[in-house]
Amino acid sequence: MAGMVVEYDTEAGAFYVRVTAEAVARTVEVSTFVNVDLDANSNVVGLELLCLPSAVTGEERAVVEDRYPVAVEALVEVERLTRLSA
Repeated sequence: MAGMVVEYDTEAGAFYVRVTAEAVARTVEVSTFVNVDLDANSNVVGLELLCLPSAVTGEERAVVEDRYPVAVEALVEVERLTRLSA
């Protein structure tokens, strides 16, 4: 996805993928380790992973795919980047 920005916080061990420049209106906790930020119109603004992408469970991924398909693109990008850096 064009314009996607991936950040990694070494202190928190967290990835954040910003999908749009919109302001975050609310955060949906998919699980303890996966959060999706939404704008005022419930569009995906970003995806936060508090774990390595390989630790995202099938159930967590299914919820993201079902409810927030744009966030799946962000997850795939983090997976790609972590494979490249390995």
